[in-house]
Amino acid sequence: TTYFLRCVRSANCWDWNESNMITITVIDPQAVILDGYVDPLCTNKSYIFHAKNNALPATYSWKFGPDAMPPTATGTVVNGIKWPTEGVKTIMLTVTIGACVDSVMLTFNAILCACKPPLLDFDALLTADKTVVTSWEVDQWDYPYVSLLERSRDGVDWQLVTNLLGTPSSRSIYHYEDTHPLPGESHYRVRVVDIQPEFEISASKTIFLRTSDVWDLEFHPMPFSDRVTAFLLESQEKEGEVHFFDMKGRLLDMIRIPSGVRTIEIPTSHWPDGHITAYIYLADRRPYARLITKVK
Repeated sequence: TTYFLRCVRSANCWDWNESNMITITVIDPQAVILDGYVDPLCTNKSYIFHAKNNALPATYSWKFGPDAMPPTATGTVVNGIKWPTEGVKTIMLTVTIGACVDSVMLTFNAILCACKPPLLDFDALLTADKTVVTSWEVDQWDYPYVSLLERSRDGVDWQLVTNLLGTPSSRSIYHYEDTHPLPGESHYRVRVVDIQPEFEISASKTIFLRTSDVWDLEFHPMPFSDRVTAFLLESQEKEGEVHFFDMKGRLLDMIRIPSGVRTIEIPTSHWPDGHITAYIYLADRRPYARLITKVK
């Protein structure tokens, strides 16, 4: 808005007297309206705040409170703002245009939200054609998420089988077929991860695939150097043993496999390099031998 002062001509006065023009800018009240403000907000979740952009050059200063991360920011758009604690929070936005300053203050509640995608069910089944068919269901979730199907030999170390993008804002059922499952006993689970990233893990399902060309006891890695891991494809109810011999028939080592144990790590740095014969003694089956290889 521009203001100026002009002298009105009076009788017998032929000159105009006029001051310099003085311009005063008044901030539009709409300049400090926030866009996308919602109450309540969730703790530990990042939010984006917008201020209306003015045509005139202006500065925008935000104060989100001492416990906010970060507590202050500048600009018309700020993102990554979050509060780690619950309670009443205050946001103050100050807009400065020249010598004019205007501010707005908003209060809201920060609450602890259920920030994990709602995984409802998970199942894994072995079919007659030796395919593991998995299925799971995710309830309606308002944020993008991905489902990570994983499998494991021992239920501790997990490997990714596949990932499937979720369908936000709708209840969805997912299916995946693992056409190359691991022989022996293995475990499957699904992790549903959203953009926070928060995640929900299903209970694991155990599958046992027995094939005629698979040994009850595997050795990894092969060949090996200073140690090798003996891995039973199926837990045994009774104790077993493995005897290791070099190519001259000398006994190098002997390990016991306790009942219920599937994985044993064996130090082998003191063994000679070359082929090693492992004689395997498991309950309720005839002893057999495996040829394994040690390298430098």
